[in-house]
Amino acid sequence: MSTRLLAVIAVCGLLLAAGVNSCNIEAPERAVRDPLIQGFTPNTQTFDVVVGQVVDFSIRAMEPDNDPLSFYYMVADSIVSTGPDLSYTVPDTGLVEVRGVVTNRSAESSIHWQLRSAPYVNLPPVVIDFDPPDPRPNVIVGEVIQFSMTAQDPEGEALTYIFTLNDSLVAASNRYAFLSSQVGAVVVKSTAFDPDSSLVTQQWDLRVVAEPDSILPATVNILSLGRGLEPGELIVEWTAVGDDSMDGLASEYLVGTSSTAINSEHTWNAASERQGAPPPATPGTIQTMVIRDLKPANLVWVAVRAQDDFGNLSPLGTSFGKVTKGMEVFGTLRDAVTGMPVSDILVELAGLKDTTGTDGGFALTELPGGISQFRLTDETVPGVFGAYFNTQTDPWFVQHNAYFDYWLLANVTLQTTAYSSFLEYFRAMLQIGGALGEKLRTWDYPVDVYVKPFVKNGVDYEQKMRESFDTWEQLIGLDMFTFVNSVPALGIEVVYRSDIDRDFYQLVTVDGEFKPIQGRINMRTTYDTTSIDLLTIISMHEIGHSFGLGHSNDMDHLMVGGITARVMEPTLDEIWLVRAIVRIPRGTPMGWYRFE
Repeated sequence: MSTRLLAVIAVCGLLLAAGVNSCNIEAPERAVRDPLIQGFTPNTQTFDVVVGQVVDFSIRAMEPDNDPLSFYYMVADSIVSTGPDLSYTVPDTGLVEVRGVVTNRSAESSIHWQLRSAPYVNLPPVVIDFDPPDPRPNVIVGEVIQFSMTAQDPEGEALTYIFTLNDSLVAASNRYAFLSSQVGAVVVKSTAFDPDSSLVTQQWDLRVVAEPDSILPATVNILSLGRGLEPGELIVEWTAVGDDSMDGLASEYLVGTSSTAINSEHTWNAASERQGAPPPATPGTIQTMVIRDLKPANLVWVAVRAQDDFGNLSPLGTSFGKVTKGMEVFGTLRDAVTGMPVSDILVELAGLKDTTGTDGGFALTELPGGISQFRLTDETVPGVFGAYFNTQTDPWFVQHNAYFDYWLLANVTLQTTAYSSFLEYFRAMLQIGGALGEKLRTWDYPVDVYVKPFVKNGVDYEQKMRESFDTWEQLIGLDMFTFVNSVPALGIEVVYRSDIDRDFYQLVTVDGEFKPIQGRINMRTTYDTTSIDLLTIISMHEIGHSFGLGHSNDMDHLMVGGITARVMEPTLDEIWLVRAIVRIPRGTPMGWYRFE
């Protein structure tokens, strides 16, 4: 046993003999005394609003000691409402801060929102429906064609409609019946106004003809069908045709797609019509269309037909089939304990597989769309557990060019015998799977830390606390803390109290998923020059709690519960654990890690 450790035990004995309960570490569930904010709305704490907008605020909170709670809201240092909810009307432009507070009379927790207010902007109406849908319709002399438009005002105001014919007013309504009396071209336009005179228009270029054409356009010959640049794309090329055996132009092209060959009128009618075909060009010209929004990595058949002004379709030509471009997903797998890339991990997604290289990277190409799950395994011998715990993610909507950056948990051999595996130790120490669920609720590192200056009984508390933070960082070997000069909005504060008989760490504020927003390490002011080593042990222990660690069942761990730790620094088990905690992003579902 080291001389330093013997000195610590001697100090503990003296303090116990004097009736001072300094060597016991209070359990976290007894240490959390402030109200705990469980959720709040709006979920975004900084957002834009406009003058006159009504914003609804709410807070959900719990009291660990079951004391009654009360709520209030403040704007510009004035209480504007009591209770857990607030409906706030934005009065003016500028920056507004709303502060919601929950209190148990002796302590309080709060959440802040910042509203950036801008002047009211009147948005123009939006067309939501119009008829006929063809902006270039044709009609025979003597026939009546009905026009209509429906629009909607974003602010909910009533709209006024008019119709014009060649810029002359013909109707004060959203409907108009046009009687075609002579051959020629006319422009029909519908306009909708809001009370502030913002407007939207819909125009039809109408062609009046003497009699319909009954001759079919020529057959469209597809020249090529290739893969596009983006997932779910095909590029089709054809030769532009005319009407009446190439004597006149077609009015439009219709492009159909199907999962089977389009070789009959029945299969053509069952095919999906694709929007975005180019307007007809001079006959003999090569025309190109990119067909989008198809299912990635999927065989699609395409047919193209020409249509004239009177709906006459060209004969059905040859249908072409091609597999669309698939999605690509990349990623890197690394060891959460060592930080090194991990090779030879089998990555599976949507039926495709790849194995990570020496850089830990993988690439899955030609993926279909839809929902799938990542599976990561390294078992090569049946029944023999691999070097890493397996992973199966939640169902995930596959996205093109997505990058999956993931930290694997190694199946390391623990020094302790209190836990059967590193994964069991990880879950137990972070209380994974309990009332708070499966997600990792830690800080985003490095985390801001404010250590308040304080000197008493010959002890510079600030210096000793900073030394403990530095020791943790040196042992872990990662950038974990950033010292700041004031209490951080997101981070940890160290305070010194004469009204407590035990040192403890507490979560002051959490977000809607119980991830920490503000934490506080509460230290007693009873230490002196004879109990410096004890101060070191307890400060190291409380900093361990700030990582989200609970109490260990191993008597030789720094994070042992119920008694003062017998070591002044974390053991190798605890160092491995914290390295993984710091590297794995907070919010990661820990249920992804599997024992098999």
